[in-house]
Parts: sequence; C-alpha cells; structure tokens
Amino acid sequence: MEAIKEVFLATVIGIAFCITTGFYIESRPILMKLTGYCPCKECCGDYANGKTSIGRDAWKTYGVAADPELLPYGTRLNIPGVGIRIVDDTGGAMRQSAKEGIWHIDIRFHSHEKAEEFGDREEYVRIL
Repeated sequence: MEAIKEVFLATVIGIAFCITTGFYIESRPILMKLTGYCPCKECCGDYANGKTSIGRDAWKTYGVAADPELLPYGTRLNIPGVGIRIVDDTGGAMRQSAKEGIWHIDIRFHSHEKAEEFGDREEYVRIL
C-alpha cells in the first residue's frame, strides 16, 4: 500500500475528517436538513441570474447550495435518493441554519415543480 503523502485533520462541529492524497476515505454519515430549489426567480429572488456562487450554469448543472464555511465549494456529497452532488452555491437559509447548528443543504433541480416535489426532509448524507 502506498504511503499517504499528505494528511490534514480538521474538526468540524466535533467530527474529524481525514483528507488525503491517493486514498479514498469516507466520512461517517451526517444528519442534514435537505431542501430543493431551482434557479428560478421564485426560488432565488434577486439572485436568479442563472449562475451559481462559483459561476457554474445553474440551469445546466446539478449541484448543492450550502454554507461554504461548513461545506466548502467543491465538496462532494453522497445524498440518499439523489446521488453524488457538488457544493457550488450558497444561500441565506443554509448560512442561517449553520448558525443554529443545523447542517442544511439545498439541492438544485432544473424545474420548480421538481424542487417543490422534493420538499423538505432530513437524511443522513456522506461527505466524500
């Protein structure tokens, strides 16, 4: 087995993650609040410009909005019933939830109907 070249240990709200080079390490599942949104004016208000916080086309890509201080941009998440998504956006609701100690992600859909159909729920999500 190859030696791990770089190891960085961080504690985020009491959970230790090991970020390595050359190895896949899976974190334990974290209970998160999940909501759905689409890039429309009704969901995003004045921020409905078709772009995510990091400049991705919100209408052509599937991603997740989160508090970037809790889940940095580029973080990959394995979401039950949804699949693997990347954090590429943020929103006031996610940042407010983080201040209250709640892990909250908003999953992007390409239609308002799909976002509403997804609704609000709690699920255990893995950070990859």
